[in-house]
Amino acid sequence: MIVLTAMVSFFVNIYLNTIFYRSVLKYQAGSEAAMWINQNNPQNIPVVQLNDEYVSSFTFYINPPVLTITDDNPKNYPTKPFLFYATAARIKQLEELGWHIKPLKSFERYWVSRLKPKFLNKATRAGELTEMQVVYIEPAATSYTK
Repeated sequence: MIVLTAMVSFFVNIYLNTIFYRSVLKYQAGSEAAMWINQNNPQNIPVVQLNDEYVSSFTFYINPPVLTITDDNPKNYPTKPFLFYATAARIKQLEELGWHIKPLKSFERYWVSRLKPKFLNKATRAGELTEMQVVYIEPAATSYTK
């Protein structure tokens, strides 16, 4: 009984680490976005992120320094061009304020350390995801009022 349990545990662990988690980690948008920026930002354009509960993986994997905006006041954003990592909803708000934004890449986000049945079920997964984006912003061309 002990040997059978150990063998089952061993094979389940092999499956989880080689197949399952590898397929789920693509939904950890912070690390995916950071690695994408690391590969696609040779000019070292400054990177800004909007603080929320999911940014730790982004901060961990990104190479250039990151400015974290905590109060969500557009007047606190850099005055030079920058890359911005935030939810698609927040970026849409900035566009509605008249900001000139160039979309670069979108990522699907889910808190992969807290797996739930709705996420694991492919039929209901889309409803559990949040769209994150990396965009290029030129503040000199932006306006802070409508």
